[in-house]
Amino acid sequence: MNRSVTAPVLSTAPVRLPFAAAALLALGASSALATSCARRSAPVAPTAAISTATPARPLDDAPPTAAAGNLAQRLAGEAAARPRGGAGPRVEDVTTALQRAGLVVTSPSQVLARTIGARYCASTSTSAGLVLAVCEFADPAAAEGGLAFSRRTFDRLVPGRTLLRNRSTVLTLSGGEPSAALAADATRASNVFAAL
Repeated sequence: MNRSVTAPVLSTAPVRLPFAAAALLALGASSALATSCARRSAPVAPTAAISTATPARPLDDAPPTAAAGNLAQRLAGEAAARPRGGAGPRVEDVTTALQRAGLVVTSPSQVLARTIGARYCASTSTSAGLVLAVCEFADPAAAEGGLAFSRRTFDRLVPGRTLLRNRSTVLTLSGGEPSAALAADATRASNVFAAL
């Protein structure tokens, strides 16, 4: 029997993704964040430590179980390897504190942490369009390195972000169209995070 295999024809037309979707693909995040906007927003007055230091060591300090497999397996590995012992606020601590401060946030959705060398990351958002990504690191030095790496790598892809560090946890704030509500949410979130 004679069989011929034909290669699939691939379109050469450019694919136009919304800016937020393109940025999230660059970040290696799951599609859970693809609904957020990432246009330039008004800068947020940070109240927690912000740094642009160069990482002191490689960013990939995640356990081997979090580094192998498909996306679902990697997320499961990261969830199993979350830092323990109070080195910094956990995702649940941040979202609970935001809710107590009057911010209505969506349920956190896990996203890939390995991209910036974190052990675990999740994102949430407010009704005003503020997107908050909370990343837990092994220790404060790793968090400082991850924050610096994120700045160097993604600031030009997602302009207008604010990155804050509280011990071994990094909070990234980004948003859609600038508005008073977005700025108010960002200021409140920054203050809550700094106080944890």
